[in-house]
Amino acid sequence: KTKAVRVTIFDEEVGQSLLPLRMVAIHLEWPNQRRLIKHELMSSKSLRVKMADFFKKQLGIRSRGGEPLTAGIGFQRVARLFITHTADDGTKVPTVLMLKPDQRRYWTRSQALRDADELALTIQAAGATRRTKA
Repeated sequence: KTKAVRVTIFDEEVGQSLLPLRMVAIHLEWPNQRRLIKHELMSSKSLRVKMADFFKKQLGIRSRGGEPLTAGIGFQRVARLFITHTADDGTKVPTVLMLKPDQRRYWTRSQALRDADELALTIQAAGATRRTKA
């Protein structure tokens, strides 16, 4: 209740071909955004471009030695990307992008509760690591 958590659900526009993936953005602290859940309708092509752009940005990051960095990206059948979203007003919003197959079993209420538990543990562990290093 003390955090302004918001969600953006990316959907294809009506009449567009359906993609085999679904993408949801969970904005962890966005106090200036009034709506809790926002649906962003996009053409299939622009949604594909947006998904590819997120992957390219994350997978294109390299260390000083030129090695690809994969920290923060986990691939199974689900991708969870930790990014910083820049809002229209310039606010930097910590965001988790979740990409999952467009199958009912990945989007059930019970799976959402498991995802929330995993995400909360990941955030808690990251916070503990930062406090330990400080």
